[in-house]
Amino acid sequence: MPTQVLNITNVDEIKAVREAILNNEDFKLGEIKPITYMLKLDGGRFAEHHASVIDADIAKIIVSHQDNYTRLINELERNFEIEFDEEAKFLQFKLQDGCLELISDLLGLEGLKNMESKHLMYVILGISLMWFSHSAYTYNVEADLQKVKTHSEQKIREMEAAEERAADEREKEDRQRERETYQDLVNKILEKDKEVKLNKTLQNAINKPKQVTVSVLKDGENVNIDNHTLTNANEPEYNYVEPTVDDIEEDPIEGTYMLEYYNFVKDGKMFKIQGVAPLANSETISAAKRMRLMTKAETKQEVKLKIKIVKDGVTKKPIKAFILDYIEN
Repeated sequence: MPTQVLNITNVDEIKAVREAILNNEDFKLGEIKPITYMLKLDGGRFAEHHASVIDADIAKIIVSHQDNYTRLINELERNFEIEFDEEAKFLQFKLQDGCLELISDLLGLEGLKNMESKHLMYVILGISLMWFSHSAYTYNVEADLQKVKTHSEQKIREMEAAEERAADEREKEDRQRERETYQDLVNKILEKDKEVKLNKTLQNAINKPKQVTVSVLKDGENVNIDNHTLTNANEPEYNYVEPTVDDIEEDPIEGTYMLEYYNFVKDGKMFKIQGVAPLANSETISAAKRMRLMTKAETKQEVKLKIKIVKDGVTKKPIKAFILDYIEN
């Protein structure tokens, strides 16, 4: 069966390429063109606006889009394996009469053809879709993370079922390798999406043009973006949102540690372990083992422990430690 060719010439085709990646389909990229993006301003001043007239508010919208588009392109080049042609870094605006329409060609993504990493391609195309979307950045990222999790879980179940139905051992091994490769792809997508979620520059570059556009609207005026009508009441939706990221629970490790002291004040029956930044909670072991550890701590003896470290999801710094077991000889 010949490899399918997927083009990127409109928003729906961006979505189709991302679906192909999540479905583990074999494809190559064909025609890639800049995509037309339209802001349709209506009501009030814009109901019968003449394209030849550009007032301060229209200028403000145009400047915000170009400035933040430049920031978006620079951030994509800085964080992903992609380069943009110089002409792709500048927007061209076309104003039309009546219900003022600002039409621009955006995102020349030819660099994707040289990209070997499907997970990076998936995330870059997702960021591109955010530019075209009426929704705020954080909503888009959260929705995409959930989509990847839900879709991939179903796909992996299907691949596991195919493994079980394999006619012989060789086919089973081939299907297992395919599933493991796909799981690795999904893990990389999720990890990169989490990085995107934390990227303040990307969030502001996506949100600011929309925020500036709705901020200039007066009563009775609106803007249509992505087939959604927005008014100045929507402006707060595009404020910067501090990202929330789940803490990272590392796998338990066994090792030899020196106990410096036992803390009698803090909740959690805490021990200070040399080399471990946070105090270690010992409520996860028996009272008898804890008492023996307290004796060891008084004389600063080395002991063999099984511990688990929890790191902050944003800073990656240890914030919690748990003693899972005291391993006695």
